[in-house]
Amino acid sequence: MLCLSILFSCHEFNAKLSTLNVRGLGNATNQKFIFDYAKNSKSDFVFLQETLVSRIDVIESLRSKWSGKSFWSPALGKQGGVAILVSPPTDFNVLQWKKDASGRILSVMAQAGEINYNFVNIYAPTNPSERKLLPIISFRTVLKS
Repeated sequence: MLCLSILFSCHEFNAKLSTLNVRGLGNATNQKFIFDYAKNSKSDFVFLQETLVSRIDVIESLRSKWSGKSFWSPALGKQGGVAILVSPPTDFNVLQWKKDASGRILSVMAQAGEINYNFVNIYAPTNPSERKLLPIISFRTVLKS
């Protein structure tokens, strides 16, 4: 499992982000490890790639294991699948989210204070011959004044 945690801090933005290539969430042991890690990392957002979860009932079951909000782009068959877990004690308010149809891109628009942030989780194919221009998900946002 590949894991990366980053603490971002600048004059307007302070957040901890973690990303994990989970290589599948099909068994209870892996699920427990991933959700325990996400909770203990104290990250505001945890980005999961290669969930390999395609069924909505399984996504709903996984969603119930996380105490915060979670957003999912289901895998196509046994490829891809991404998710973003939002920790319950966060200063960010999720405004909207979008996903692609291939289970490779997920975007969450969140607001902290008066500023909107677009958090994007991308799982690109590892085989260069399978890579193509990934569709771009965009938000049109009007900032509150």
